[in-house]
Amino acid sequence: MTSPAAESFEPAVKPPAALDGLDVVRQAAERRESAVRSVFVRNAAAFTAFDAIWDLGAPCVGATVVVSYMYFMGISNAVVQIVIIAAGLLGVIQVASGKICHGPGRRMINFWLWVALALPWFLCGLLGAAAGSALPKWAWLPVFLAAYAAATAAGALAGPAYGELLVDATPPRRRGLMSAIRIALAAPMGIAGAGLVAWLIGRWAKPLNFQICFLVGSVVMMASCASMLFMRDHGESADVEAVRPSVRASARALLGKRKYCAYLLLYAVMTASAGFIALLIGYGKDVLGTRSEDTGTFAIAGAVGGIGVPLVALLGDRFGFRLVVLLGLLGLAASALIPVLLPASLGALLVSYACSCAARSLAGFAGYLAIELFEDIKPAMLMAITAVLSMPLNAAVAPLGGWISDQYGPGGYHAVFIASAALSVLCALGFHLFIHEPRNARRPTVGLDSARP
Repeated sequence: MTSPAAESFEPAVKPPAALDGLDVVRQAAERRESAVRSVFVRNAAAFTAFDAIWDLGAPCVGATVVVSYMYFMGISNAVVQIVIIAAGLLGVIQVASGKICHGPGRRMINFWLWVALALPWFLCGLLGAAAGSALPKWAWLPVFLAAYAAATAAGALAGPAYGELLVDATPPRRRGLMSAIRIALAAPMGIAGAGLVAWLIGRWAKPLNFQICFLVGSVVMMASCASMLFMRDHGESADVEAVRPSVRASARALLGKRKYCAYLLLYAVMTASAGFIALLIGYGKDVLGTRSEDTGTFAIAGAVGGIGVPLVALLGDRFGFRLVVLLGLLGLAASALIPVLLPASLGALLVSYACSCAARSLAGFAGYLAIELFEDIKPAMLMAITAVLSMPLNAAVAPLGGWISDQYGPGGYHAVFIASAALSVLCALGFHLFIHEPRNARRPTVGLDSARP
């Protein structure tokens, strides 16, 4: 019989069978991180190939071409913004992305979703090229809007799931490096794609040039999806929980955190402040007299603006992604003021468009910041819930900006640009004060986390 004194000195080491839940989770996480590191180069090559080839075709169906096409059909600024927001409202189905692309088979589901995004543009371009000018603008508009809506819906389902694939395939300290590599190799392809847009727009008469753009771009985009077949997805392994995540439970858990509520408000303001970018094309048309043939010039400017993004993205690995978001927001503010300070210069407008596209890409790293802040939520679910909850503010702000520019001309445009710059600066201040860097051991000074997580 052992004395109490002897019992008190027995080693408190549990046998493997008695490991508690935290030990099991920790060991599973270590095994998964080791597996991710073992195929990181292979996955990085596959993701980069997909992004690069996709970016070669994407400018042909990108916002620059789509907005220019709507202007060609005689749609006003306010209606253009309403169409963009209405299509964006389809993004509410993003919340289903995490449930659809979950566990075994999610890589192939994501593959087919990207194909489904390109397919409506392929059909729109094919039908348009076949019909030629037989259909009047008013008759062709519903076909275009249907293709736009279908592609937007597919993108809403594919985007968060692809982001989760990317996050799961990348070690946390290499996410900035992965982004830098992808952007650095995709940026030249984007510039080439923008050059392709310029050539296609100038090669054929309207509206055939737009429809051939849709056709060529969609074929290249569908071809890029083959790269996804070479990815190695550890989220398909048996270690992944079989239960699909609940949208309601995830949203309730997030909204119960003061830190997330602050992040959500700032994210919504950030995306609203970036809405002025679409109006830069309208400003060129209405104030500087640019034509639809200049669409390719804007596309090239937007692609060139992304050249410097990889260098800034690398800062995310070293200093955290909050710094990258802050730089993006300040860049948005500066680019919005360029047309106000140099109102009669097309060159300045193109510089503004290039800088704003680059700054928006940097601000988009807020998604990585959120994933590190709220690690208990499935990444696809987190991105989708945030996008959906931020929609009401965007749905109100964007059409208002379009209406003001329609009603008040150059002065209205300048008012919208100044308001966007002010919102970007306020948003940057909010991120600095209320959102702490998750990689920092220091606690935030404002104390959003003092009462609730």
